[in-house]
Amino acid sequence: MVLGSAIVPLREPTAMDLRARLRAGVGPTEVQALLADLETPVRWDPHIELEDVERHETVVRIEATPSSEADGAKLADEIIARLAVVNERRGRQRSRSGARARLPRGRPPVVAGSALLR
Repeated sequence: MVLGSAIVPLREPTAMDLRARLRAGVGPTEVQALLADLETPVRWDPHIELEDVERHETVVRIEATPSSEADGAKLADEIIARLAVVNERRGRQRSRSGARARLPRGRPPVVAGSALLR
């Protein structure tokens, strides 16, 4: 007699944890929409967390887990590329409006560090 059973994966693919500095005005909702249709298969939707808001930048943390361990680098590349596009687009919008379009000196528009978790 079996009262209950469960299937537990022996190993889950390594999650990607990325911290990104984006131009001011780029919020978690915009980042979520940007990552909604990733080409790289993921186990579940990316988790976006607002870490800091400063005068010239917004800092978000993105956690995502690829469906396959082999797709980890591809997923990281895709997320970084999409963040760079939204950051560049936001910079052009601000420069057209006459607002300051540059981040403080010495800070690249997107600083992303990918660390493997678990």
